Amino acid sequence: GVIMLDLFHLFDSTLADTQRFYPNEVTVAGTNGNCWQTWIKPRGCTFVYVYSVGAGGSGGGGYNGINISYVGGGNRNRNIIKGNIIGGLAKDGNTFVGSSGAGLGMGIELYAVVTSPLFTPIYMDNTVIGGSGPADGNIISGNGSGFYGFGEGTGLGVYIDCYVQAGGTAGTSSLSGTSIKGNIIGLNGLGTSIPGNGYLGVGFSIGGVGFTSNTTIGGVAAGERNVISGNSTYGIQLTSKTGGVTIKGNYIGTTLDGLSRPSGFFGQDYGVVVHPSDGNVAIGGTGAGERNVISANEMAGVYGYYNNYTVQIYNNVIGPDKTGLAKPSGAIQSYGVRIYQEASWLVGGKAAGQPNIIAFNTIHGIEVEDPEILISRNSIFSNGDSCYDCGIKN
Repeated sequence: GVIMLDLFHLFDSTLADTQRFYPNEVTVAGTNGNCWQTWIKPRGCTFVYVYSVGAGGSGGGGYNGINISYVGGGNRNRNIIKGNIIGGLAKDGNTFVGSSGAGLGMGIELYAVVTSPLFTPIYMDNTVIGGSGPADGNIISGNGSGFYGFGEGTGLGVYIDCYVQAGGTAGTSSLSGTSIKGNIIGLNGLGTSIPGNGYLGVGFSIGGVGFTSNTTIGGVAAGERNVISGNSTYGIQLTSKTGGVTIKGNYIGTTLDGLSRPSGFFGQDYGVVVHPSDGNVAIGGTGAGERNVISANEMAGVYGYYNNYTVQIYNNVIGPDKTGLAKPSGAIQSYGVRIYQEASWLVGGKAAGQPNIIAFNTIHGIEVEDPEILISRNSIFSNGDSCYDCGIKN
């Protein structure tokens, strides 16, 4: 059955590790303004309506809103995190309540780490963050806010951490099948202004012989769209050993309506960054609803370097608003697609549903430094310069 637990005692970060609950299945429902750290080590956990405001301080908080980890290894699969307000916002989901450093260090962390001396395997697969229903999405904003760019380790909206220490066996740390959908990451609940997250919206840390696969950010249904905007450095950051990632149907850089740059002092530097991945990455797709709008970022919509796997950029709007016809209000995105020393990147293509719309970027629509990149059949217009050093011109 459903176990109802008191939030304060379940999540009180002052409790010793042995005093905390480690249940098999639990639904947590309620609110608590003192929920600074939710450190749960479960098998199949559903979080509903957790409200958390961090301790703050000059370091930008030091706690995590929800941290799903492990107890002695094993399977920690099928977690669901939905309908929460996580970070430095008030319970209305719209008011940023902190000053400098308010919020949490990380909003949500999935933590599958295998270390010595036991090297006990940990599998944390098929976690769902958000959902497609009207009340399923999380608002994950104001984590590590107050300063512009704390740097890696704080100010993270959603962080996927998968690591196997040297001496362990490859594949014994797994974070596969993660789905992140229907969330607002970086903006207030109205999707209009920037409390931001102090470093990034969605990020990965994959180390040793750890690996992730089959991660989906977004979806084809309107309710599965993430709005990932206003984060100080990266909207989405893919790092080494991040494989099999699909990013589809999202608004990355814009307001909730896909028409404007969010209001606020800081903008998001980069929409999607790939450097380097160890598996194929799809940004957009040929099907209905798979198009991302990657616009109103400060520096570049898509940025990549040092990658040896296939990265497909299909059917996206990069620079314009969601209509593909006009510049987002207030937007100053410098580059649409900027790629350095890459191989096997496909930007557009001949088949239906593959070409991108790349427009209204103030410097270059596309800038590359690798003649092996295929750029084909895109609609590139109204940029500072359509294509710089492309090798293949459209």
